[in-house]
Amino acid sequence: MNITEKDKIRFNSKYKINPDSGCWEWTGGLKSSSDPLNQYGKFSIGLESNNSKRMVYAHRASYTIFKGEITNGLWVLHNCDNPKCVNPDHLFLGTRQDNVDDRERKGRNRILYGEQRYNTKLTNHTVANIKFDINKGLTKKEILKKHNLSPVIYKDIKAGKTWKQILPSPPQNQAVEGQL
Repeated sequence: MNITEKDKIRFNSKYKINPDSGCWEWTGGLKSSSDPLNQYGKFSIGLESNNSKRMVYAHRASYTIFKGEITNGLWVLHNCDNPKCVNPDHLFLGTRQDNVDDRERKGRNRILYGEQRYNTKLTNHTVANIKFDINKGLTKKEILKKHNLSPVIYKDIKAGKTWKQILPSPPQNQAVEGQL
């Protein structure tokens, strides 16, 4: 990574120090992600060399600026677990497996299902109703329209690829045939 003096000056203007944690929190651009646990800083380098630039993760740029080159194939890991942090004292090199082991050791490896996921648009109750309608024999077209559902999501729910943990249940305040 070829970082110029101008890059270093720009870099040092793009973080604020958090006095509580000691993290240097990135105030520049972030990687596109609606998941707050995956918002890593991004930084462009090489703006003055033949008008081309390259985007890199800000924590990788920080490591290079303050500690030196990153050996090919190694990752820059955070011991503070703050993806926006660029404090070189909070960064260390490791392999992909080191990153996985670190995540598991710190208990950040749990898999989120259903409503727990940050990007879900369905609720457990809605999925239970969809499964109920599938079991009841409604057509795919009827279910898609009734629940404003995409065909892909319908297919995955019906096949049991997603929302496995949700059992079918009738909509609230609606009697099921034979249960009066």
